[in-house]
Parts: sequence; structure tokens; C-alpha cells
Amino acid sequence: MNALAILAVALNVPTQVVNLDQPGAMEALKAANPDRHKRVEGVIQAAYSMNCGVPEFEQFLRAKYEATKPVCGPIVKTSYPPQRILHFQIGETSYSKTVQFEVKPPKR
Repeated sequence: MNALAILAVALNVPTQVVNLDQPGAMEALKAANPDRHKRVEGVIQAAYSMNCGVPEFEQFLRAKYEATKPVCGPIVKTSYPPQRILHFQIGETSYSKTVQFEVKPPKR
């Protein structure tokens, strides 16, 4: 293991960053690691229906998909449905993906 990799592990910094918005990224992940692909898909689906700004979201991801450090970007893209950037980590790999999220009508 080289010195940079040792430092990354010591500082708990991901050693690989994957932008899932890149063309072919999801397909490449599925071909290379089908189990990881299922976990990544699960995280993306959870981000659609759950509020990623609450502690329960992180707990759910950790328990169900072994995903950590979820962060939803504060910028919402003005589209319908609206979109935001999701970042999360599985193992030593950090992932980012633009995800749609469900807009629920206000409770009365």
C-alpha cells in the first residue's frame, strides 16, 4: 500500500470517488460488482422517498445498505420532479448522483 493510500485510510478519506451521473457509470458498476450495484440502487431509491436531512435516513442506509456519510446537496434543481445531489460512501468508495425526490403535499 502506498503512502497516499495509508494516509487516506488513516484520515477516513474515500480512496475512490465515483460520479454516477457519468454516462455508463451505473452499467460499469453493475458489471464490475453486482452486489455493490444493488446497494447503490437501494440508496438512490431511498433518497427519492425519504428526507435525507434527518438522522433516520443515515441510520436506515447504514443498516440496510452499509452506506455511510450521506449528504444531500443544499441546491435543488428547478425541474419537475425536483432534483438534488446525493453523496454517500460504501466501503472506501464515495458516490455522487443527481436524484429526484418526491414532493409531498403539505399536511392540513
